[in-house]
Amino acid sequence: MTRRSPKGKNIVTSDQSNPIAKRTQLSSQSSKDSNCERFRTPLNSHIYSSIFDLASPIVECVVEFNTLKTTFVPRIFESRDWAALFGNFEDPMDELVKECYSNISDLGVELICCVRGKEFIINPNSIADILHITRPQNVNLTPYDDRTPEIHDILQVLGPNHEVSSKGTSISTTKFAPELTTLKLIMFSNLYPLSNTSFINLGRAQFLCDLIT
Repeated sequence: MTRRSPKGKNIVTSDQSNPIAKRTQLSSQSSKDSNCERFRTPLNSHIYSSIFDLASPIVECVVEFNTLKTTFVPRIFESRDWAALFGNFEDPMDELVKECYSNISDLGVELICCVRGKEFIINPNSIADILHITRPQNVNLTPYDDRTPEIHDILQVLGPNHEVSSKGTSISTTKFAPELTTLKLIMFSNLYPLSNTSFINLGRAQFLCDLIT
């Protein structure tokens, strides 16, 4: 509110009896309280407003498990207790997803998340629990592209009638059976996006073998 001093100068004051001033203060306080509930620190709030607030979440392709019942795909997934991946998950609330990403702390081996004051940890074991996946034990964690598997071992799984490159570093996929071709396409679509899939290097062939076995 502005009033005039005895000397004729304008003085700006905060009049608590002014309804507009009261609403502004209450709105500001409410905003602060809301941010305290939604974000762990002012930095998390800034991350939300500068990155996630106006961003549109991208949902991965939805696959209806029952539409595949006449194919071999359910058998492959069910035998590996992956059927829960095709479960009927509830649609996520975009706002909570954005707040979750804004509050994440990355500790390398796990993520510490916080949503509306609820803190929880995400790691490979917690994901396996949610999806009802049995994690294999004593697995080789070396990236597949860095591995040098034996061609003989790969051909025992994929079949012997596959062309090997002249340098012995890749295998042709042109003679893959339909089931193997489908798994190859799943692998390339989700993990190794490539424009040319007629040959795959031995590391990726080993991944395909592990997916099968």
